[in-house]
Amino acid sequence: MLIFSSELVLDYIHSSGKTKQFFNAHYKDPHAFQAVAKKVKRPLDPVVQEIFEAQIKDLPNSHASHRYLQNLSGPLCTIVTGQQAGLFGGPLFTIYKALTTIKLAKKLSAEWNETVLPVFFIASEDHDYEQVRCLGIIDNENQFQTLCLPEQPDNRKPVADLGLPEETKELSSQLHEMFPDTEYKQNILEKLFRIYTPGKSMSGAFREWLLFLFSDLGLLVLDGADERLKEASSQILRTELEERTSLTALSNTNEKLTSAGYSIQLPFQKNRPALLYLYNGERHGIEWDPEKKSYIHLGTRDHIPMDRLKDVAVLSPKAALRPLMQDTVLPTVAYVGGPGEIAYWAQLKELYEKMNMTMPVVVPRANCTLVEPKVKRHLQRYEIDVENVLKNPDQIISQITNDMIPGHIKIKFDEIKSRLDEFWAELLTDIQEIEPTMKSVIEKGEKGVTRQLDSIEGRLAKAIQKREQTVVQQLQALVTHLMPQGNLQERQIGLLSYLLKFGPGIINRLYEEIEFPFTEHKFIEL
Repeated sequence: MLIFSSELVLDYIHSSGKTKQFFNAHYKDPHAFQAVAKKVKRPLDPVVQEIFEAQIKDLPNSHASHRYLQNLSGPLCTIVTGQQAGLFGGPLFTIYKALTTIKLAKKLSAEWNETVLPVFFIASEDHDYEQVRCLGIIDNENQFQTLCLPEQPDNRKPVADLGLPEETKELSSQLHEMFPDTEYKQNILEKLFRIYTPGKSMSGAFREWLLFLFSDLGLLVLDGADERLKEASSQILRTELEERTSLTALSNTNEKLTSAGYSIQLPFQKNRPALLYLYNGERHGIEWDPEKKSYIHLGTRDHIPMDRLKDVAVLSPKAALRPLMQDTVLPTVAYVGGPGEIAYWAQLKELYEKMNMTMPVVVPRANCTLVEPKVKRHLQRYEIDVENVLKNPDQIISQITNDMIPGHIKIKFDEIKSRLDEFWAELLTDIQEIEPTMKSVIEKGEKGVTRQLDSIEGRLAKAIQKREQTVVQQLQALVTHLMPQGNLQERQIGLLSYLLKFGPGIINRLYEEIEFPFTEHKFIEL
């Protein structure tokens, strides 16, 4: 089962020739990774090596990470993924991205007998606080709930600069109330709130939590807001500032995408580079003024002195430039992304070429739905195909309760509807012989009677639902677990729900379940 809806993404997954012009290589090509590796393999940037060495030494129990230490100074390759710093690790798909990255890195490392590092790049300069301040969970009553930090209206500050508020402490008591006691609950929550302490940056807490979760598997993490990384990738930032390379590249590619019948994921506007300006701690758009040959601050409409912009500390990459910043400091063979990312990576090939860089292979992340034991029991009891829940979540309850209408009554409804069709057809023929203009009246009459029958049948089903409340509650819980709020579980619920119930071992369990090439939607029974 494939869950991707974008035509471009589906074509890419199916190796359609239409998408070939937009990607450097295809992840299903057995030679693709090796071909890219030959071009990008090199020693780590000294700054990155320093960050990784310090990070690994802070993880004394991570044997997987410590095995990297002896190889960090030589030529190597990386597999990279990234995401915003979501509260308590963010939605499940963030975890699947990390697991896919680790799995692919270990696969290639074993095949090549070379060092291939899995790296998670936190998009910590993003300022969309609204996207990261909440986490979805399924509580003790099988209800979908959201845990949220307080709102911050009109906030343009990078998440890396936002300290966790005092209200973070209140989420601990909420979680204690929402989940039953298990052998894992106390230890997990203690660890979580030793990391997520008021005053610590959201991206800093996210980084520590990821390192804890994946300590057994050996994930390395970079914070995109780290000024050392920005300085190490300064050439890319300055080139974009001075030449606005992305504008020509994206314009050309977008025309090709549109001609091929695909939609555009990353819009761009004339004279606006793939950079934002960090001013008074906030990210603001800039626009090139060709007459005055300077940039305009889009918030104040003031011109910005070029000397000020040449300090890369005040430049922040947009989505189109972030991958190139990553690949300036990392020898990236492949990038692991979700459907939206695959769509915008299709816009970047020419930009990579213009920047004289090698575009990595783009690999779809694993996509999964977790099936708890009680959910599995309900699926079996009511003979429901789990795929049907994902395809038609709103219809599952009505389908089952309709099936609870006694058979002889359903037969009566079917017989009446069948006879009604025959009767109305005869009536229409007879009346038209007398008065042809009454055809529409007869047809409307038939539809009205049919609606009445459907209404009676529906009211009967609702009456049965009311009588069979236990059945309805079980079905509602099933749908809530698999398709909360009518959306894929991996986009709505965080790993925390499952950590508290099944313990840290669930990470290794998920890692064992996912397998290359990662594209088929996988149902994992816990």
